[in-house]
This record gives sequence, C-alpha cells and structure tokens, in this order.
Amino acid sequence: MQSFLEQLISCSVIMSVLILLMMAITPYLEKRYAAKWRYYAWLVIVIGLVVPFRPDFSVFINMDLPAPSMNIRQIVPAESVTMGMGTESHRPAIPTIRWDQAGFFLWLLGTATVMTYHAVQHFRFMKMINRWCEDITNHATVDSLQKLKKELGISRDVQLKVCPFVQSPMLIGLRRPAIILPSASFRPHEFGFHFEA
Repeated sequence: MQSFLEQLISCSVIMSVLILLMMAITPYLEKRYAAKWRYYAWLVIVIGLVVPFRPDFSVFINMDLPAPSMNIRQIVPAESVTMGMGTESHRPAIPTIRWDQAGFFLWLLGTATVMTYHAVQHFRFMKMINRWCEDITNHATVDSLQKLKKELGISRDVQLKVCPFVQSPMLIGLRRPAIILPSASFRPHEFGFHFEA
C-alpha cells in the first residue's frame, strides 16, 4: 500500500507539472495545430490523471547479484531468548495505523466523495435536459447540421435540440449524441461555420 501511495503522489506531481506546461504553451499551439490535436493532448493528460499506474520495466532488466555467503551466523540477543522462555503473559499489541494506510483511505474517501457528487450533479442535469429539451425541426438548421456532418466525416446520427436552461451550445451523450442549443434565436448562417479538422 505504501508503494501505491508513493506512486500516486509521484504521478500527481508529474501530471501537475505537465498541466502547467500545457497551459503555458497552449497559446502557441493554437497557431500551429488544429483543435483536434490539442484535444488529444489534453485527453492523454486526463487519462494519466485517472489511471495512476505506470508499466514496470524493471522486470525486463536482469541483474546478476552475487550469491550470499553461507558462513553467516544469526546473532540472537540473550534477552529475546530469556523472554521466550519466561512464563510472563504477553500483553496484546496496540494496533497502529501507518501513514500510508491513513493516506490511502483518505485519498479513497475523497475520490468516492467527488465521484458521488459529480454523478449526482450529472444525473440531475440529464434529468432536466430530458424534461425540457425540444427537437429542432427548422429545415435550414437541420440542413446545416447535415452539411457539417458530411464535412467532418461523421456518419452517426446526431440529434439537434434546444433547451431554455442552457447558456451555451454543448454536446452530450455517448451512445446517442445530441447537440443542445440555448433558446436564443440563431441566424441560419451562424450554423454554417467550418470546424478545423
């Protein structure tokens, strides 16, 4: 458990440095790379934070260590011999919690709390979206979406909905993706912008 906690702390420090570095060079990357490649770079960082395990390459390194000498005598203190032979009753050992155990359980508790909070918030948000969203049936808007899908090479069905409780456009759903738009009126040409591939 101690090695796991040390690996977790080391991973967190390394990924934090990478995040700061990525935030510093993002203005320069916007001029040279498309949004898709910046998205993939951030995705790698997120996966590195979510999965704190790294492959152990030490198993592929064979080191020939010298064989231990057989002429080693075990020195046992006399006190331990007399204590083992005595008739005194042994006192029960008081259980102690090591720092790595306390840190691991604290990390586990914090992770479970944050995940539960965000899961509840996401469930409430999706419930509100499913209740108040309406399908967009404007032919000009739907045609603009189909043209954009063709430009980007997207073959999956993407729904287009409007919701009065969202303040900016967003994409939700993995199995059934849907673009959610605020209730503000959009002009037809505002849907015809081009994405960088």
